[in-house]
Amino acid sequence: METLVGSRDDLYPTCRKLIEFNGEKVIVGMLRNGELYAVADACPHHGASIFMGAEVNNCLVCPWHFWHIDVRTGDVAGWGRNRPPRYELTERDGNVYLSMANQFS
Repeated sequence: METLVGSRDDLYPTCRKLIEFNGEKVIVGMLRNGELYAVADACPHHGASIFMGAEVNNCLVCPWHFWHIDVRTGDVAGWGRNRPPRYELTERDGNVYLSMANQFS
């Protein structure tokens, strides 16, 4: 199962979109290096939204308690457990698609 996120041209470094898909909120974005990512919009600490968190060294920083979540790996700086789910993105014909079938943690 997948959904269209949008045109690849609509995503640019530090850009983020919040997608609600299959009952889950997912952040789709692009890092400063151009790498795309998709991660659950929930800090594993207390479930706070990380959508508005600052991007620091490939991490989104939780605005509640400043946990750093690496959007490439799901690692939480200083904590090796409770990773937020990450999702597969594919590009076809200039568009980006989010797949819930392949979930990584």
